Amino acid sequence: MNVPMIVLRLIHIFSALVWFGGNFTVTTFVSPTAKAVGPDSAKFMQRFATASRFSTSMAIAALLTTLSGLIMYSLLFKGIAPLNTGAGAALTFGGLFGVAAFGHGFGVQKRTSDRMVALIKAMSAAAGPPSPEQMQEMQRLQEKMAAGGAALNILFALALIGMTLSEYFAF
Repeated sequence: MNVPMIVLRLIHIFSALVWFGGNFTVTTFVSPTAKAVGPDSAKFMQRFATASRFSTSMAIAALLTTLSGLIMYSLLFKGIAPLNTGAGAALTFGGLFGVAAFGHGFGVQKRTSDRMVALIKAMSAAAGPPSPEQMQEMQRLQEKMAAGGAALNILFALALIGMTLSEYFAF
């Protein structure tokens, strides 16, 4: 029994579940519902963005998923997987999409989320209602988050396909 691999796999699966599940839930249900509700959802979304620790939870889950996956890949293959084997090709395929999701999550989603939080705080600190420029910027950031969340869902699905298929090929 390879206890380190079992522990790494559990970390990988559970943190990926949190990361993918959180992104899927927000992009598929929370954000579209908030958009449909309109201005009445502002307080909820403000609280969700600034005080829920959702962004931090997603960052931790992304980091744990990626690091545990890279460590398992390294332990399995001692470097680069043999791409002429089904399992090696499938895990490499899945891993590349997982690493791309990590890069997109930190490079696009987290930066956009941080800008949204800063804008929300600036709008809350202002004496009056948000300016038209602030509202336009918020709309732009929300659209960027929605598109980025959809892109992440595709990357997650491709990573999952690769990793799932690897189970059906002999090492």
